[in-house]
Amino acid sequence: MDALVTPEEAKRRLRIDFADDDSLVAELVSEATDIIVDYLKKPDHGWTAETVPFRVKAAILLVTGFLYENRDAGEEVLTSNVRDLIHRDRDPALA
Repeated sequence: MDALVTPEEAKRRLRIDFADDDSLVAELVSEATDIIVDYLKKPDHGWTAETVPFRVKAAILLVTGFLYENRDAGEEVLTSNVRDLIHRDRDPALA
């Protein structure tokens, strides 16, 4: 899967100006991207870093930040704020 958010973008959002957590941030960006794409039910979305909707990018960055700040917590990652942000992009489930 192509990266929709770069680790550098995530570091800027998280206000990280040191290199010690670079590999962790890269891993969390991948995890957050997978979580958001899975929620949207769009594994074949076709987006790139240049074409991804800003609200989807914002959701990935929010989840990345949550994962970074709550590494040991077992809390719900997809907060209502994140779901509300991208709900209109979600493929509807068919009953």
